[in-house]
Amino acid sequence: MEPPLEIPERTQFTDEAYGVLGRALSVATEFEGNCRALALLIGLREQPNITSDRASIDEFCQFMQRRTLAVHLKSVANAFDVSDDMESILNGARHSRNFITHEAAIGATRIFENSEEQEKFIQEVEGKIKVIAEANIWVVALSQAVTEEPLPTTSFFREYPNRVAEWVCEIEKTFV
Repeated sequence: MEPPLEIPERTQFTDEAYGVLGRALSVATEFEGNCRALALLIGLREQPNITSDRASIDEFCQFMQRRTLAVHLKSVANAFDVSDDMESILNGARHSRNFITHEAAIGATRIFENSEEQEKFIQEVEGKIKVIAEANIWVVALSQAVTEEPLPTTSFFREYPNRVAEWVCEIEKTFV
């Protein structure tokens, strides 16, 4: 007896939709990595003695790697004493990231075979990606402030979420 596991058929629709899902996962993962890096910078700034030897650095990095995104965001919010609005942006991105990484692919094959369902899915992903991209800009800007690098321009802040969402949700129009 074979278990009820199937490999979905590859079609134009499934390949396009899984491409969207893969790019969305890339953006969500980048956001989490940037949050982890900023939390690491904050930790190093607060405890400079950690860099005294290689073992301490390795232990600290492993500790930071095990922490959840929620914990990283809380340490960022505390270190920068961010406003409630900014904390809401960061937590909204965390929820959007969780959707992309944990829920978006559930039932995907069924959704991707129906063009109306696929369009709804892509619209939902687009909204989540814009939320993640907006928060990611702020996380990167805070990192640049810590490292005293130049901050992004106002136009970059304004355009980035839409540009990222376009990249994630673009489907090759030659097939349609």
